[in-house]
Amino acid sequence: MKPDRYGCEVAWRGGLLGEAVTDNGVQVEYSTPPEYGGKPRMLTPEETFLASIDMCLHMAFQTAAQALGADVTSYRCRAEGFVEPTEDGRRYFSRIVLRPRITVAAESIQKAAKALKLAEKMCLVSNSLRSEVSLEPHIAAGRSGT
Repeated sequence: MKPDRYGCEVAWRGGLLGEAVTDNGVQVEYSTPPEYGGKPRMLTPEETFLASIDMCLHMAFQTAAQALGADVTSYRCRAEGFVEPTEDGRRYFSRIVLRPRITVAAESIQKAAKALKLAEKMCLVSNSLRSEVSLEPHIAAGRSGT
C-alpha cells in the first residue's frame, strides 16, 4: 500500500515572521509567540500544533458519528498543551488535554460516546506523538449550543 503524503513549505518574512503554504493551497502567516518577541494575534507553531491535534480529533469524530448515525447538533473542543523542559534543556509538550463539548439528540448519547472512542483511535496526528494526549469530554443531549 502506498503511503499518503502531505506537505507544506515555509518562508521567512523578516524578523520573527513566516508564511506557510500547504500542498492543499492554504496560505497562512505565523510568528513566534508574543511572550518570546513575536507578533500578537498571529498563529504560532505551538498553537498550530495543538490545532492540528484538535482538528484531527474533530474530523475523526464527525466521520465516526456519521457512520454510526449519531445525531450531532454541536461540537466544540478546547485543546491545551503543557510544555516542560527535558533534562538536557530542550522543551516539549509533555501533555495535551482535549476537552470536546458535544451536544447530540438524546437517543444519540451512546453513539456519540462510541464515535469519540473510535475517533481517539483514528486520529492520525495524536497517534503520531510521544506526548500524552487525554480527553476530558462532555457529551450532553440537547439542541445546538456552546
